Amino acid sequence: MFNFNLKIVVVFFLIMITMASCGNEEDISVDIDTSEKIEETEKTGEKKIEKKITGNTYENWEEVVKDGKNKTVTFYMWSGNKKINEYIDNYVAKKVKEKYNITLKRVSMDAGKYIPKLLEEKEKKVEKGKGDLIWINAESFKNCKQSGLIWGPFTEILQNQKKYFDKNALDVNYDTGLITEGYEALWGKSQLILNYNNSKIKDPPKSYKTLLTWAKKNKGKFTYPSFIKTYEGKSFVRNSYYELTDDKDIYKEDISKEEFVNRLTPVKKYFDELKTYSWKSGKQFPQSLKEMDELFRNEEIIMSMSFDMFKTKIYTDKKIFQNSTANYVFDTGEITYPHYLAIPFNAEDKAASILVIDFLQSPEAQIEKVKGSVWGDLPALDVNKLNKKDRNTLSEIEKIMKVDLNHYNKKSLPEMKLEQIEWFNDFYLEKDK
Repeated sequence: MFNFNLKIVVVFFLIMITMASCGNEEDISVDIDTSEKIEETEKTGEKKIEKKITGNTYENWEEVVKDGKNKTVTFYMWSGNKKINEYIDNYVAKKVKEKYNITLKRVSMDAGKYIPKLLEEKEKKVEKGKGDLIWINAESFKNCKQSGLIWGPFTEILQNQKKYFDKNALDVNYDTGLITEGYEALWGKSQLILNYNNSKIKDPPKSYKTLLTWAKKNKGKFTYPSFIKTYEGKSFVRNSYYELTDDKDIYKEDISKEEFVNRLTPVKKYFDELKTYSWKSGKQFPQSLKEMDELFRNEEIIMSMSFDMFKTKIYTDKKIFQNSTANYVFDTGEITYPHYLAIPFNAEDKAASILVIDFLQSPEAQIEKVKGSVWGDLPALDVNKLNKKDRNTLSEIEKIMKVDLNHYNKKSLPEMKLEQIEWFNDFYLEKDK
């Protein structure tokens, strides 16, 4: 995601590790009342049939626009990134005001705060809550969905999702192995990007297996950041599962911890061997991405990594990295970390929330947030579905920042289930004791 602030990555991780499990699956459903209200007009005496929509959908987009205009939408979201806040407050708020006369109010509130708040409101049967929209993913989605804290399904009515998103995309349908079922709308994502010095490496390794071969020939020139201290380190190691086990469907499998750990044997064997040829013989790892970047800058290592796809361009411009620095992802794929939008079960203006979400998924809003000066977030839509003008605009950004968004998207892998992530982390830490 650049000039990307890595705190956006941190929020995904914090959400995943701080939420407590809450509620039961049976609370998910929302009844739909499509009863007809028959009124007799005073002037004509004709019978007027009016659909009463009190459930989890609208029949057509016109109804959404009619009900959603001229309202206020309160957006609960993590607000630790100044650029993201400005994107919402200055750009998005202005656009939805112009388009629908909606007043968008951002409230600094992450999942650790809005989940207890929504639980309390549900317990007290508060029908009109103060929040209309929430930023959500992973464990926060699991907890909210299982506890009936979010309203839906609603994504099938989203016009931009219909037109510009791949309906079969894994991140549209799965969130850490959980089927989204239309209860959250994909907004953006991040992906681990590899940096390398192309004056030193003409043909960088395109997979974990070829990386090991390369490391053997270039002993001490590769490392990865601490698995314990960094999210990048965790991602790099966990990502290897797909290639080393050839298990492409783990994200939707229901297996025991014992069976899962047994499948990790090739992962253990691989990293035990890779360490032997790594920087400091694998006895020491960079404790932060900053430390790793410094090693890369000083050419102690000739490969690095980051969730910031624009970092290569930005750091070369600032002379932090050498001009010969380039970036890529493995041909075997990289786990993508999506983030979503959802509507609280008791949002007062659900139609207005839908309108805001639809705008946030629009090519205009998606391309704006790709810009490194704005946010640097990977687009959630399918870039191949854009019209020529929007595709050219995006291509200009890619050209300037030296990235290939379509290539990154093609190499996207789904995140594992939450319990599998926990098992993997436990396994890796136990392995290194």
